[in-house]
Amino acid sequence: MAQLYKNQAIQVTAHRGSSMNAPENTISAINLAIQEQADYVEIDVQQTKDGKLVVLHDSNLQRVAGIDQNIWELDYEELRQLDVGSWFDTKFAHERVPCLEEVIEAVKGKIKLNIELKLNSHEQDLAPQVVKLVGEQRIVEQCVISSADYHALLQVKALNPQLATGLIMPTAMAQVDKLKVDFYSVQSLVATTDFVHQAHALGREVHVWTINELTEMETFLNRRVDNIITDTPETLRGLLRLSLG
Repeated sequence: MAQLYKNQAIQVTAHRGSSMNAPENTISAINLAIQEQADYVEIDVQQTKDGKLVVLHDSNLQRVAGIDQNIWELDYEELRQLDVGSWFDTKFAHERVPCLEEVIEAVKGKIKLNIELKLNSHEQDLAPQVVKLVGEQRIVEQCVISSADYHALLQVKALNPQLATGLIMPTAMAQVDKLKVDFYSVQSLVATTDFVHQAHALGREVHVWTINELTEMETFLNRRVDNIITDTPETLRGLLRLSLG
C-alpha cells in the first residue's frame, strides 16, 4: 500500500476547488481552496480530442460553457477559447478550462491533489498519461488518484506502486476487503460507523463526499472518517478549529 499522509486531524478536501465560491475546476477555485487552507483539492481529469489532459467534470460543455459539444470532440486549442466562468458569475469570464500541467504548477508545495480519472470510452490511455505526468512533475508524494473505474486504478498501481489510489463508491459494495486500493471515496450514506470501522481495520482510509452542511460535517467528524470532501472548505476548516479549541 502507498503511504497516505497520516495525521490525527481529519483532512479537508475542496471539491473541484472551493466550488461554492468560484467556478468549479478552475484556477480561481483552486487558488481559493489554497487560501481557505484545504489539505487537498479534488479535480476531474479528462482528455480532449488531441489527447491533452484537462480539468473538467462534465463530458458535455453545455452546463459550464453553454455549448452542446463533448470534450472528446474538441482539440485543446478549441477548448481554450471557451469561457467556463461566466455561468457562475460574470466576474469569472476570464476563466478557461485548465490543463493538468497548469493545475500542478498552481498547487506545487501549497496543497495536495486528488486527481479523479473521468473515463468516458473516448480517452487515449488516460491513466498512463496521468501517471507519466505526475512522475515527470515529481508530485507523487503530493497527490492521490481516485476513480469510479477500478480497472483504471489497478492500471495506475501497476505503473507506479507509490501512488495512493482510491475507489469512488456511490453505493455500498460487497467484499471491499478484496479491493486493492488505499482508500475508499464514498457517498455519505455509505460512510456508516460500521463501514468506517471496517475500513480502518483493513488499514484503509475513508473519504466521504460531498458534505456541505454543518450538521453533516459534525456527524462525520464523530464517525472519525479520514477526509471530508466539501464545496465549502472554509466552513469545514472553521469547524475543525472549534473542535480542537
